[in-house]
Amino acid sequence: MSALIEKDFDFQAGVYFQNNFVLNTYSITLAIDVNTDSIAEQNVAMERIKYLVYECFESCIFVDEAEAEIIKKYNDVGLKVCTLPDEPYDQIVALIVILKLNAVCESRLRIEEIVLTSKLSDDIRFKERLETAQENFKGNSWYHDVTPNIVSNKKDKKDKDKIVKIKNNEWKSIGLLWNEPAKKSTEIIFNIDPEK
Repeated sequence: MSALIEKDFDFQAGVYFQNNFVLNTYSITLAIDVNTDSIAEQNVAMERIKYLVYECFESCIFVDEAEAEIIKKYNDVGLKVCTLPDEPYDQIVALIVILKLNAVCESRLRIEEIVLTSKLSDDIRFKERLETAQENFKGNSWYHDVTPNIVSNKKDKKDKDKIVKIKNNEWKSIGLLWNEPAKKSTEIIFNIDPEK
């Protein structure tokens, strides 16, 4: 059974743009296609979306990944940075957010469309479809990865080949795996009725 749902989110984030740091408030509406009959998987996927929005994007600073020096400075003082493949215009943010949210949902929920607006865009709404994002931003960047990472890690390919990645380890630590192993109960049940 398939269902179409919508969900709204608001979050605040910083933007580093043209040598300036500015605070911004974003509002997004997601048009979501439910692709699993499992209520548990639907709930985990929605919780992953909430985690990304409220724990990763909230209070981050959107920065073009080409701004290596600025990113290092923000990291050095402990600020949360979200790297983008271009300047942090609202349209770019919308396209990257829809890709990342789809990646973490792993097809249980499919975000077909995002409508994003912000205070800096004078409340103009950017309506973007998943297909547009997929056509414009291909590859293996953080926004295609199933983990809650929001930073590009550009490393030497030789070093990458030596690293073993455990994809869902981060989701396990926050309790958002698809199939949590059943916890063994220490409860002992006595049956007093010998007929049963």
